[in-house]
Amino acid sequence: MPRAKSTTTKRSSTGPKSASTTSLKEENTLSKTTSETSSNPFQSLKIKRLHILIGTLVVLAIVLLYIFRGLFVAALVNGEPIARLSVVKQLEKHFGQDVSDHLITQKLITQEAREQNITVSEADINAELEDFESRLAEQERTLDEFLTINKLSREEFLEQLELKIMIDRLIGEIEVTDEEVNEFIEQNSEIYSDELDPELVRQQLETEKYDQRYNELLTKLREEAQIEFFVNY
Repeated sequence: MPRAKSTTTKRSSTGPKSASTTSLKEENTLSKTTSETSSNPFQSLKIKRLHILIGTLVVLAIVLLYIFRGLFVAALVNGEPIARLSVVKQLEKHFGQDVSDHLITQKLITQEAREQNITVSEADINAELEDFESRLAEQERTLDEFLTINKLSREEFLEQLELKIMIDRLIGEIEVTDEEVNEFIEQNSEIYSDELDPELVRQQLETEKYDQRYNELLTKLREEAQIEFFVNY
């Protein structure tokens, strides 16, 4: 009888040993990646730059607070600060109403001038400035002395001149006749011991008429305006 062939089955090589080898390779790869990341010079440089940036911003903030300390502190008394807000509160308490009225008047005048298409050029302001300086010179005074005494900057004074020009144009020409001058002199000759100068009388009457028209203008503008107050002084 013929012999039966023996069949030998080979065991698969994928067993526990192969799985262990694969796991070890993965751990080695992860460890290598972590090591590369931690030793990356570019990543370290970014962190250093971030620290430098934060430090620079802190120093800059301290410097700015020192430079602009006047925005928050009005004075130091033996090292103890007086807050600027406290000064503002006291000023508002004593002068708030006057300042508020002045600012409202300025706003009403500029709005009315804009409504009537009244404009003031730089040449107009310069002409008014020259006239004012010439009148100061007659009194042997300078513009700088005037600004110092009145605690005004040049820019603030120029703004006042611009407002004055607007008011002059809103009021219009002031005219005083010879009859008005003579009438004033006749009515007041007994009051004044010295003889009245007609030119000085004319100037006085012009000033009175100017003030009267200005008050009438301001009264009219306030009556027609819608003014809302959010702070009571």
